[in-house]
Amino acid sequence: MKLVTILPPDMEHLASGPMLPLQNTIIYLESVLLKEKDPNYPVFTVKVPSDQNFVNEDPADIFFIAFEDVFNLFHSKRLDYNLVRLYAINLQMKINRERPRHIAVADPYYMRDSQLQDGSRTRTKAVRYLQNFMLMYKESNTILLPVFPKDKYCTLIILDPKWSLAQYFDSSSTTTKKDYKRIRGVLDEAILGYSKNGGTFDKNGQHIRPDTKNPGFKHVIDFPCVKQPAGSIKEAFYVLHHLKGFVEDAEMMSLPPKMTYYVVFEGRVPGVYEEWEECKKQVHKFSGNCYKGYPTRHEAVAKWRAHQANKSKMKTFLVLSLLLTIVAAVLYFILV
Repeated sequence: MKLVTILPPDMEHLASGPMLPLQNTIIYLESVLLKEKDPNYPVFTVKVPSDQNFVNEDPADIFFIAFEDVFNLFHSKRLDYNLVRLYAINLQMKINRERPRHIAVADPYYMRDSQLQDGSRTRTKAVRYLQNFMLMYKESNTILLPVFPKDKYCTLIILDPKWSLAQYFDSSSTTTKKDYKRIRGVLDEAILGYSKNGGTFDKNGQHIRPDTKNPGFKHVIDFPCVKQPAGSIKEAFYVLHHLKGFVEDAEMMSLPPKMTYYVVFEGRVPGVYEEWEECKKQVHKFSGNCYKGYPTRHEAVAKWRAHQANKSKMKTFLVLSLLLTIVAAVLYFILV
């Protein structure tokens, strides 16, 4: 039997760097397993980092990705909960490395309906984890939290504790109404603990629930977002898409331009700079500033020299024009 690629040929160019090696690995394993009479499909083990603000106490410190789940990923079938958790952990590790200040991704380990029953130990742990996470990242504007109503659907909740706001990005809400009662209760208990343990709110940002008179979230369940076609089971794909988009936007807000060398053509002190902060000092609030970033020093210096040469030519042209004007004026008075 000849195996074909999992991704269609017209889609392969859209795959990110790690996706193609993963596809090749899956194809290779499948080719080996198909030769066996009674194949045993592998399971991939994931060890949760112990120092990254994830849920990492036993049994949450290790989880498993089945071969079938990765195969389903490439065929755009319903994503397993563990794949969503793996993606969320990966994004938060990236944030911890690069330090975008505006966003954080919470571990969705507890965020399945079956774990959030009233009075259960896991519900108590979920409240404590979210409370501590919000306190840890209270300077962030946004906390991203994937949740799993009925344990199979997937929704992304955008939390802004400073404004007591919880927005539900439910891509399938036009076709499938979900029950968020348990998840809402956990979030409200978590922000109550956040309030009691030093969590801060913007002016008039703290929301008081009319039923309990305690702090709680304002839950925006019908927040407008991109919706799935009727009958689709791809909620988790939409959640991953939104997670990636929010994190990329935060990186753009937090990090300087991804250029190594900067040329200030017009600024306080024009020239070539290797640090964005130094370049910024020369152009910030400078009327008529002009600057640009380049990936290599060689290119930056070449652009700077070309700019200087053009300015020199312009000065020479202006001087010659002025001299010719003077000569013409003198000749005019002599002859006349």
